[in-house]
Amino acid sequence: MERLTKQRKYIIEAVSNLGHATLNMVSTYLSENNLKMSLATIYRNLTSLTDDNILRKVDASLDDTYYELVSYKALHDHFICKKCGRIIDVDKVTYSKKSHFKDKSENEVDNMSINYYGTCKDCLNSNNKINKG
Repeated sequence: MERLTKQRKYIIEAVSNLGHATLNMVSTYLSENNLKMSLATIYRNLTSLTDDNILRKVDASLDDTYYELVSYKALHDHFICKKCGRIIDVDKVTYSKKSHFKDKSENEVDNMSINYYGTCKDCLNSNNKINKG
């Protein structure tokens, strides 16, 4: 693991406060808190923090890569709203009582990530208001 520099601490703080954050969201957060850092430096540190298992990429199949803290909460899945792009944590569905198991092809599984796609309740509610109005 690389040193925990001031830059890394600020990036971890940004991702922690944002929950699910893109490179640009981290950059905006740092800028709004008077912390100047180039996009290249932020990207390099996001990659390094992911390699060090401090951050994890959220595979949301969106145009941008999102990051969250590994220690943010227990392993969980994600609901991605196709309308507004919001990422919502959902409890992980348990498929096995063991943390490591073999699938039908005898591959050893040690982690699973599932994404659910649809329309979040906020977007549904705003649609209902528009349709009723």
